[in-house]
Amino acid sequence: MIPRHLRAFLLLLFTVLLSHTAVAFPASPDDAAEVLRDAYGGAVLIAGDDILVGEYSGFSNTGMVHVLRENERASWNVVQTLTSSDAAVGDRFGSVIVGSADRIAVSSPGALDGHGAVYVFERSADGTWTQTARLTTPAPVNGSGFGSSVAFHDRHLFIGAPASADRVGVVHAYEHGEDGWAHAAELAGTDLETGSDLETGALFGSSLALAGGRLIVGAPGVDNSKGALYVYDPAAPGAAETVIMHDEAETGTRLGTSLTAVGDRVFASNARVNRGKGVVYVLQANSDGSFTFTDTMTPDAEGDSPAFFGASVTANADEVWIGAPLDNDGAGAVYRFDRESLSPSGSILNEDGGGRTQFGSAVAVGDEEAVVGLPGADYGLGSAAVYVREGSQWNEVATYDRPASDLAAIKDAPVECDSGEAKDYACQNVDLISFVPLSELGANRGVRLNDVWGWTDPETGAEIGIIGHMEAAVFVDLSNPEHPVVLGELPRTEGSPGSTWRDMKVYKDHVFIVADGAGQHGMQVFDLTRLRDHDGEFRTYEPDVLYDGIASSHNIVINQESGYAYTVGNSSGGETCGGGLHMINIVDPKNPEFVGCFNDPKTGNNGSGATHDAQCVTYDGPDAEHRGKEICVGSNGTAISIADVSDKDNPIAISQGTYPNSAYVHQGWFTDDHRYFYQNDEADELSGTVDRTRTMIWDLSDLDEPEMIAEFYGDTNSTDHNLYVDGDVMYQTNNASGLRVIDIRDRANPVEVGYFDTTPENKNVAGFDGTWS
Repeated sequence: MIPRHLRAFLLLLFTVLLSHTAVAFPASPDDAAEVLRDAYGGAVLIAGDDILVGEYSGFSNTGMVHVLRENERASWNVVQTLTSSDAAVGDRFGSVIVGSADRIAVSSPGALDGHGAVYVFERSADGTWTQTARLTTPAPVNGSGFGSSVAFHDRHLFIGAPASADRVGVVHAYEHGEDGWAHAAELAGTDLETGSDLETGALFGSSLALAGGRLIVGAPGVDNSKGALYVYDPAAPGAAETVIMHDEAETGTRLGTSLTAVGDRVFASNARVNRGKGVVYVLQANSDGSFTFTDTMTPDAEGDSPAFFGASVTANADEVWIGAPLDNDGAGAVYRFDRESLSPSGSILNEDGGGRTQFGSAVAVGDEEAVVGLPGADYGLGSAAVYVREGSQWNEVATYDRPASDLAAIKDAPVECDSGEAKDYACQNVDLISFVPLSELGANRGVRLNDVWGWTDPETGAEIGIIGHMEAAVFVDLSNPEHPVVLGELPRTEGSPGSTWRDMKVYKDHVFIVADGAGQHGMQVFDLTRLRDHDGEFRTYEPDVLYDGIASSHNIVINQESGYAYTVGNSSGGETCGGGLHMINIVDPKNPEFVGCFNDPKTGNNGSGATHDAQCVTYDGPDAEHRGKEICVGSNGTAISIADVSDKDNPIAISQGTYPNSAYVHQGWFTDDHRYFYQNDEADELSGTVDRTRTMIWDLSDLDEPEMIAEFYGDTNSTDHNLYVDGDVMYQTNNASGLRVIDIRDRANPVEVGYFDTTPENKNVAGFDGTWS
């Protein structure tokens, strides 16, 4: 059984962490695309007098479409929020919004347990939007991408499912009659030379457009990803009338990635081509139903910086607007062109949102108003900027968003785990002692928590939690676990961007803090004894020392016995050590000194030797040959790497350990006797390699010959993130399923004895949302 006081301390740290979205910008499996974000502004549409804004994701929210309507003060109010009749977390409702002033179709590719659906809404005379239909495939298939693209034509509705049939793709046609909407046909492309079915990866149906009286279907994976457009008669869809390819297409052109109809023209864009600079091809419909390429539009930006030009295309009666969310030094821009001549007529720049907002990734424009989506704003919560036309200029009215939700604090009122539940949280043998919401931690909108560590004051006995979030490390006094007190924060280094991952460790009453993907952040050193002078008010602290030998680092490791720190996953400047161990002497905490590098080229992706995380100890295990040496066990993506770093001038790779069906060797921890090492794999659940959370158990009795002796499987399919061992108990943080408490008295046969699911509104499935540490 878990000691009661330990349960109280752990639970605050874990439940504070994650009942919120975790978002990331891809860099490693930690930062993969499976992370959900709310993405307000990810899809937009102007329907008559209404502006519709999609918020299609979210870790604890269903997808939504917000209806904005202008008021008498010339600003805009949210008058209605649409959800589907099958609303569920992860439904991605609002991914695509198309339609007219009185009827819209909203896609929900994740609806119905991943089978997907498209919902039709109609506007009544009083301005209320009401769902009138739900469209699904005759034979629903999980993960088909049904609803990835949608197009209206009179009484016809076309819906793409590009991931169907092993990513070959199909398009479903529906017709509206006296009895409502009915499935009318299924369109599939054919091979250009043989006439046979398309091959795997064609992605037929990735995009749809209706122009010149024809339905155009994009298949960007055709012909080694050169891409193709298939043309149909929308009133009687059968075999394709013709197939369009670009004469100068190359592998990777991916024609058909995105399509937008503007009158009798089709704008075929791919924002990722040309190293992210982007391109838009313009096709003109001819009287015989054929199409001719007439123009190629590219960004004017110089250099090799990505612009993602073509991420969105829209038009009104006078102009065509094209979004470039990475242009303008990453802040985003929308470029305006004359509708007829396509000559430039102006631009709208994101002047105050900074980078990563994805300004322009979704755009809609009417005759007098426009809306630009910023789905990446506030770390992925998103927003939308509304503009009005004044003469030839477009002026911003305001930026709109949905206020971030926050949970109520729980103090001085512990909630016992009773019948498997504690205040809506699923649990077993773990009570909810207290909860500190993000607002009390001083977090800005969209900020999420990441890592946690702790310090016990040797003089006062105060127990201090050190809580990392995207912009700072926060200090919380946990001495009375039923009534935690937030003391203050140490902000990120000035000029450093917010970071998805911040890591910290403690040595000699000092905390050492690094951040990943954070530019020139360096390693902050803060004397924790300064917290003794806390005056009861939330305080903002400055570091005692900023070590600039590194810039960004994913993690920091400290050997308490030797007084050496090791930063890993280093990037962006300084001595990166190839992403391996950057070794620092911190015996004098306020005078850190670089002493060397270690990198194991037999590990890491493509032999990079990069280390994702590690544990370094003065070894006192059963292998007499190495007893007394400073040993680091690195989790290096492809293998565990065991190294002797006793001599910082000559660190030695001892061995590597691999195992079947590995995906990404992520993190691990020794047992107290240094014989066993428990290790997690961050990507095996997500890749489908295993169907439940898996922990590898290594016998390190012989460091030269590490042996994986067993695998432990949990009860859910959640991705495992961090684990720690204390005595005979292993504590795991498994993303969507929260804290798991494992009895390891029988080292090779662990048994789960308790848990606390910190994400009650989410399914316990693989992905990077949820608790991280």
